[in-house]
Amino acid sequence: MSVIWILAAVALCSAAVQTITGFGNMIVALALGAHFFEVTELVDVFVPLGLAQTSYVLVVDRKFIPWKKLLTQVIPIMGVGTVVGFWLQIKISPNGLRTFLGCLVVALSIKELYLWYQNSDVEIKRKSHTTTLGLALFAAGIMHGMMGTGGPLLVYAMSRLDVGKRAFRGGLCAVFWLLNIGLVTTFFQVGRLNGSDLGRIGSLLPALLLGIAFGEYVHRSMDKRRFQLVIFMMLLVAGITLL
Repeated sequence: MSVIWILAAVALCSAAVQTITGFGNMIVALALGAHFFEVTELVDVFVPLGLAQTSYVLVVDRKFIPWKKLLTQVIPIMGVGTVVGFWLQIKISPNGLRTFLGCLVVALSIKELYLWYQNSDVEIKRKSHTTTLGLALFAAGIMHGMMGTGGPLLVYAMSRLDVGKRAFRGGLCAVFWLLNIGLVTTFFQVGRLNGSDLGRIGSLLPALLLGIAFGEYVHRSMDKRRFQLVIFMMLLVAGITLL
């Protein structure tokens, strides 16, 4: 199988997962693509593709995105944490923190899956204490500033805001869109992306569109309870990949 067909298959799967849940494109891309490509090569391809996918969600879910919560709670707290994490990266080895983050995400996802199972006959309603939510967002920012892996804690924090599935997906994609804009800009500045790279990324757009179409169909047909199950199963996978 040629390189472009392998990348296309990975792009389809990663776009479908992110369209269904609002996150997970890099988890899927690295889990599947790392058997064939270097991690940096995958990042250079799938960050721009992720930018395209999140742009789609921002358009279709624009009326559902909880902008007030994002602008007053999520982005400011995570932004401060990101600055702190960027400063800490020169003082603390990230390996131990990555392991700690993986253990934390696995533990949180198992706890939420247990709650989901225990509440099999009723819809789970999660209302988080302001301090707990703030700590999760601050920790997500620190991890993102140090290693670019704050997404799992951001997903957990967003799940505590008690919003609908389209607001959840749109809110996550709004944050990831901003982060990906910064990453793609940086890639161009340091020479990691050029015209030939854009040509290869462009050739993957048909696979991306197929993944988005399939993911949109699944997302709209999935009830809130099953959506919660998928979210925390994906978080469990994210935690395991960090370990």
